Amino acid sequence: MTPPPSRRSLLPGIAIAIGSLVLALAIVLVLVVTRPAPEQRSGGPGLPRVVVVPIDRIPVQARFGGFGVAAAFARADVPSRISSTVIEVPEAIIAGAPVKAGQLLVRLDDDDHRRQLAAAAQQMASIDAQLAALETEAVSLAGQFELAEKDVQLMRLDLERVRAASAEGAAREREVDRAQQALFVVERLLITLRERLDALPSRRDSLAAQRHGFEISMRQAAADIERCSITSPVAGVLQRFDLKLGEMVRAGEMVARVVDSSRIEVPVQLPAGVRPLVHVGDPVELRSTDRRERTWSATIARIAPEDDQRNRTFTAWAELTQDPTRPDAIAPGVFLEVLVLSAQPEPLTVVPRRAIRGDVVFVVEDGVVRHMEIDEAFMVPGPYPGAPVPDSEWVALRRGPAPGSVIVLDASRVLPDGGRVEPVAPEAHRARGNAVARDDASDANDAGKDGAGERSP
Repeated sequence: MTPPPSRRSLLPGIAIAIGSLVLALAIVLVLVVTRPAPEQRSGGPGLPRVVVVPIDRIPVQARFGGFGVAAAFARADVPSRISSTVIEVPEAIIAGAPVKAGQLLVRLDDDDHRRQLAAAAQQMASIDAQLAALETEAVSLAGQFELAEKDVQLMRLDLERVRAASAEGAAREREVDRAQQALFVVERLLITLRERLDALPSRRDSLAAQRHGFEISMRQAAADIERCSITSPVAGVLQRFDLKLGEMVRAGEMVARVVDSSRIEVPVQLPAGVRPLVHVGDPVELRSTDRRERTWSATIARIAPEDDQRNRTFTAWAELTQDPTRPDAIAPGVFLEVLVLSAQPEPLTVVPRRAIRGDVVFVVEDGVVRHMEIDEAFMVPGPYPGAPVPDSEWVALRRGPAPGSVIVLDASRVLPDGGRVEPVAPEAHRARGNAVARDDASDANDAGKDGAGERSP
């Protein structure tokens, strides 16, 4: 059986416990004595502190962003205007090869059209011969008609003389009948000649109409012969060409596509509300969307007169002239980011981007917060000269607080409308933050020194 511990053996443990308790109380006393004094706030009790900045109206250059696909201003899909067979393709005509305006791309068989041209020419020669004969006939008929008129006059005089002689008994009735009959014959001839003369203009018009028809046939045949030689309407590079000798080409079929990349246009959709700020001649910055981040300078060349009611936008075309052989030239079909810059700066109210929550900014008047709706116009890069804060993102407003108003700088915290706050300038806020940081660093250093002193014994 183990004997109970003696009272003398418990004394060292009790002494250690008492010493530990005294040491703990001493540490607590040191921490209480050395604790920092709480900051005394100048504002009313419980008012939240918010950083505010004044806003102003400044001249800014409007900037509108969008996207568009580059397209060659001069491009042509070359069709075949007749149906025929390919009989010639120049060796230099292949996809990707440069071509000049008017250069031969392909030649088609034109034998049928040449035969049509020859047949129409023969028909026209026949019509011309008939017209010449008609003119000769017209001269002859005119002479015969003139003689017939004279014969009628003479026969009438002769008939009157015979009738006078018959009345006096010097001529018989048979002689009067013969004179009357002779007059009828001459008058009948005169009527026939008159009918033939009157029919000459209609015959001439008929022949002229036939001649005009054959002339049209000749022109059509000549045009078809010319169309058998298909040429490039513009200078550029062949995007597409795949015809071979002996292939059949149908009328309307596209045989080649020629693209001229020296002049590029980029249509861009812009908000309808910024139409008054965009003008022909405004500078445009085009940016690539790939990793190379290339940029090009262009100008607004045309503006669509109508707005798209579906998305409330309008179209503006940016154009630039380039050397298509350069490595950094824009290729038609590339997707680009478009930044339109207004040529004339306009005075607008600008606010920091972080001061906007949705479509609202928080305006502070006499320590009271008031919500105000805004209408954003475009982004403005910063900081601009004289900016109250060095922010890089600002927003120009078409509608918002009046110049000189004070707004909350950071709208990430929702403030109740009509609530009271303690406005603080950005400089005071930064100075207070720097002072707090220095105090925290000093406390950390003091704590480190105290810990080192306690560990040194």
